Amino acid sequence: MLRRGAWYRVLSLGPEEAVLDVDNAPVRIVRVHLEVTEVRPNRWTIVPRPRGAEHVPESWGEFYLVCPGCAARAPAGRPPGAKRCTRCEQSFEVAWEERYLRD
Repeated sequence: MLRRGAWYRVLSLGPEEAVLDVDNAPVRIVRVHLEVTEVRPNRWTIVPRPRGAEHVPESWGEFYLVCPGCAARAPAGRPPGAKRCTRCEQSFEVAWEERYLRD
């Protein structure tokens, strides 16, 4: 239902849970599962491939990237420095050091 690296509008935010607008419907989620910020990220988000993913090519491996500019998906690879998005044509660094990758 929710995708890592995606942005959702926050309808309400409490200490234990948040209500997000997901496809024009309110969805409650435990707050510890969210990263709430007021600004969009400025680096590619690394996303573990979901089980049974239908819209992510197998050739991309166990991770893919989400563009911070337009939310397009791209294969991770190991690009040195910045990676350019083929949809919005902007370049961003990749967030290889994200803590959830170590968990």
